[in-house]
Amino acid sequence: MIRSATSVVRKWEDTGGLDPMSDQGGRVHFFTRARRVAGPSFSRRAGVVLPMALAFVLVLGAVAWADELLVDGDELTSGVQTSISFGTVCEGESAARTAVFYIKRTTNGNPNIFKGGSAPVVSVYSAPAWLSVAVDELPAGASSVALPSNWPSLVVDTLSSDTAKATLTVPASAPAGALSGNVVFRATGPNNQASAVTITRDATLSVTATVEDCTPADTTPPVLSGVPTDMTVEGNTTGGANVSWAAPTATDNVDPAPTVGCSPHSGSFFALGGPHTVTCTATDAAGNSAGQSFNVTVVDTTPPVLSGVPSNMVVEGNTTGGANVSWTPPTATDIVDPAPTVGCSPPSSSFFALGG
Repeated sequence: MIRSATSVVRKWEDTGGLDPMSDQGGRVHFFTRARRVAGPSFSRRAGVVLPMALAFVLVLGAVAWADELLVDGDELTSGVQTSISFGTVCEGESAARTAVFYIKRTTNGNPNIFKGGSAPVVSVYSAPAWLSVAVDELPAGASSVALPSNWPSLVVDTLSSDTAKATLTVPASAPAGALSGNVVFRATGPNNQASAVTITRDATLSVTATVEDCTPADTTPPVLSGVPTDMTVEGNTTGGANVSWAAPTATDNVDPAPTVGCSPHSGSFFALGGPHTVTCTATDAAGNSAGQSFNVTVVDTTPPVLSGVPSNMVVEGNTTGGANVSWTPPTATDIVDPAPTVGCSPPSSSFFALGG
């Protein structure tokens, strides 16, 4: 894949009269260069572009230093870049940027250039805890940049043919949220003096990333199963019936255990008559819900139970032509009706003619 990129050169220049090993004084210039380069593959998830090649050149130096350490993603031409942004990184995934290190010859006649034939070591001096930074040789080996023996006599702006590589990675374990911090790279090696004093080149690179959940929103409701059909039930208690049914179930494309419930719930009391509506609902973790309803009708087709009905009786006539006969009224109980009506025909105390 062909991608465009930019690079940064950060260059220190002596403002005059300063100790070459001092951190005081100097001016900082940033240069960028750009061209089309072949970059590594990248992935896209929920609109987020993931690992891609980092293209930047970072010149590290100090006051009156004559050599510089360049961090260059693609050996390019002009531009300005003082920080690196990973943009949005999906939570639980990683993203990486790659940089290539060169040593650059600058001012001739300065003893604080790296010694010819030396191999300054490039290392990570410090980095934020959330960022993984590794420096490796290209193509393989120690993290150093080998310089030719005639390095001190080469013309200004010569780049080392040997390189080292740094890989900056936001790991899958990085915490969610907006992340920022500084990475300090350091090149260490002997200078060109006879005593071969060790010199270093440091630079700070600002790095930012935003780690967030890229999971697409769940907008699909659960699917209910086993919702009862309309039912008619016999009254089983005073005034109606306590009605139970098998609980419905639900499945969801994201939530493995959506909540399922009915209102009124199974086992509730339903008054005689109806229909009474029962609504069952399934809700997933994202708040999506689906509902189905059924009706319950309560009927009473069971007759009352009579008690105390007199047995057959023979009575003596007690009035002209027959007898007025009385008896204790019977009673009745009912499953649904708490007070069923009880009566006899003819009623107690009625006249019964002589005979049978």
